[in-house]
Amino acid sequence: MPSVSEVLSLLPTEKRRLAHTWAGYSIQFLPLTASAAGTTLGFATQDGSEFIIMRIGAYVTTTAAPPVENVVPQATFSITIGSYKLFPDDKAHHVAPYSLSAADHRGHELEFPALVQNNTTVSIAMTNLTAVDMNVRWMLWGVRLIAGPKGVNDL
Repeated sequence: MPSVSEVLSLLPTEKRRLAHTWAGYSIQFLPLTASAAGTTLGFATQDGSEFIIMRIGAYVTTTAAPPVENVVPQATFSITIGSYKLFPDDKAHHVAPYSLSAADHRGHELEFPALVQNNTTVSIAMTNLTAVDMNVRWMLWGVRLIAGPKGVNDL
């Protein structure tokens, strides 16, 4: 994964001067119903800040009480940032390589971080390939760019 300084160096000069801090967003499919196709949820970047997605991951469990971790989820997904498709081939990707677990919660590092402009919606569309409901929590981690002076705790 590129370092924070490498990622920030790709930004225009005026954006490099913005305050920046680590951030994360979450999208939850509670549940992703059995055989559901193209179920879409998302979030919009908040308070005028921008977000650079550097790592993503999905934590999948059963809907039982208590839930049981599903380390080999049978589902596909695609990500859209505004009108931009993160996977330009427009084919859904399997969730398994992006799966998080109690033993491995690092997530998948994006080789090319994705900039989410302020007030832009990030959406994930999922298809459940099984006849069983599952809970899916997507996590997107990266750098948040905030308009204003850098604080003492900023990167």
